[in-house]
Amino acid sequence: MSTVKLLKSIGYPESNSPSPLDPFESHELYNLARRNKIGSLYVKSLESSGDIELLEKQWENRQDFQARIQKTVDRLPDAIPADTQYAIVKSGYPWVDSKDIDLILFEDTLEELESELLSQGYEFCGRSPTSFDVLDPVTEIQLDVQSQFSLQRVIYFDKMSVIDGVEQRSPYGTSIPILRKPDDLALIVIHSVTEQMYILKEFYTAVSMLESFSREQFERFFDIIEQNEIQPACSSFFTITQELCEHVFQRSPDFLQEILDRVGTSDREQQAFHSKGFSTPHKYRGGTGIRTVVRKMRNPVFRRSLVSQLPRLLHPSTAFYILSQVVTRREREHYVHDTSDMSQSGE
Repeated sequence: MSTVKLLKSIGYPESNSPSPLDPFESHELYNLARRNKIGSLYVKSLESSGDIELLEKQWENRQDFQARIQKTVDRLPDAIPADTQYAIVKSGYPWVDSKDIDLILFEDTLEELESELLSQGYEFCGRSPTSFDVLDPVTEIQLDVQSQFSLQRVIYFDKMSVIDGVEQRSPYGTSIPILRKPDDLALIVIHSVTEQMYILKEFYTAVSMLESFSREQFERFFDIIEQNEIQPACSSFFTITQELCEHVFQRSPDFLQEILDRVGTSDREQQAFHSKGFSTPHKYRGGTGIRTVVRKMRNPVFRRSLVSQLPRLLHPSTAFYILSQVVTRREREHYVHDTSDMSQSGE
């Protein structure tokens, strides 16, 4: 029940500053928090309640990390040409641990922006058919720039369904284009399933968004879900979310039950989650992925991109790469990249 203890140490995500129910400090919980990408949130909660002692170094580490994230975001308007149509995505909740800053481009300017950033001193990290990664030379935080929400060239979420959902916000002081909450939450849900793993970073983001939604925002969220045909992903994602809400906090957002009324509860995902003692990160059942792909066949953008990818699947290197990615995602225990501040043994 370490996940339950961790959540109670942080509190229910009704706001950007949850109140701890039962603070408990340990290296074991910190490691668990880091695997769930909420290490910063955990030590910040302990510090605010005056219960931090063992994890002072980790608190300093996470403060430095969050400061570098903020500086990376604040540098974007100067680094990215003013006429570039883009938005920051998956940015939902403060003080979570994102290994990089995710950007979506709404125009076909991927190569041009890569060249521009490299000319400014950003360091090349890698590229795929629809994305590239660079490292901010000042903060050493990575930018993940995408032209599509896709795996290889198969588009799992249509960026045009959220192109009108971009707004200017100033999370750290500098105004930048960010995806609105309803749009971002829909993307977070399907991204969670493509990663084949539910983590507590997503729990805090999803619940806090649902707690803040107006009826209009909720209906927009559900419109995007339907446009992208990701109802099965929603069923599994929000089944796990509701289980954590009810089991740990005995409360949940009003809109959470309405989502499950519309898309249905995933009984098998619920049973799998129970059988593992509410442990997170939680690996989705294989059936969730299959049901998600089958339902997405109704989406024309997904179908066209899948058909265009089929000839490439016949190439051995492409087929091997995709298969290896599937196997890796099924076998990994987390997808944290920098584990330097995580202890190798419990306490």
